[in-house]
Amino acid sequence: MALSIGRYTLVLGVLPDVPTAEAVREAVRRYRNQCVVARSHLNPDQSIDMQLILVGPRGSAADSDWLALALSIERDDRVARKLVWLLPDTPEEDGESYDQFIKRTFLAKPWSEPDQLGNQALDKLSDANVKVDGLSHSLVDEWKRIALDQEKTPDEIVEALVKAWEVRDLI
Repeated sequence: MALSIGRYTLVLGVLPDVPTAEAVREAVRRYRNQCVVARSHLNPDQSIDMQLILVGPRGSAADSDWLALALSIERDDRVARKLVWLLPDTPEEDGESYDQFIKRTFLAKPWSEPDQLGNQALDKLSDANVKVDGLSHSLVDEWKRIALDQEKTPDEIVEALVKAWEVRDLI
């Protein structure tokens, strides 16, 4: 099944009942092929945000084999981002499990009320004194100086890096 929510195109599927690498690999291959077909009908902006959401069988959330397979599936970002929701043992646990799963998706709401965020700057990337990665030039230079100090022990280096971070606005 596929659907669009805003700019996101989702392909939804169900994983096999048994956590064997071969069965899961074959199922994921078929879903990935469906994503390729779906992408051919999307414009480039839509295809970038395509996601493949797969649901594991009942009880898979507590199974170490399923956990390993789910991580393997999610690491493969070819064609589409992949997310796996492993179901808990009982339907009564589905609500909490779903809430945990949804926090990893574009549907997550990191704040409950829009007004809580206010007009705070979310980053300093437009600041001329900030490098592309969001760290000030002076902090990067200080970290480099600390890391290359051959007279410091590893513990002293870590402590100095943390201290530099804590006083970053003063550097």
